[in-house]
Amino acid sequence: MLKEKAANSSLKEDLKDLKNNKEFFLLCGSLTGLFFVVTGIQYWLPTYLKTVYHLKPDEAMYFFTSMSITAPISGVIIGGIITA
Repeated sequence: MLKEKAANSSLKEDLKDLKNNKEFFLLCGSLTGLFFVVTGIQYWLPTYLKTVYHLKPDEAMYFFTSMSITAPISGVIIGGIITA
């Protein structure tokens, strides 16, 4: 029955169903925020560490790498605890 609806539905009806899907918009908003933060950290953090803290490029890369490894892991663990 679901396949029949999918085959017979128009783009307009599909977009209307999608517009009413609250979970879809919440997930899209969450992923947009996540990618915004991750991209900002990747782009700005090494320059920030070199400019503000006057670190050498290899020291800035060390801190950037350690944060890039530990932050996602701890975020998954803490997020799992919060949502469980």
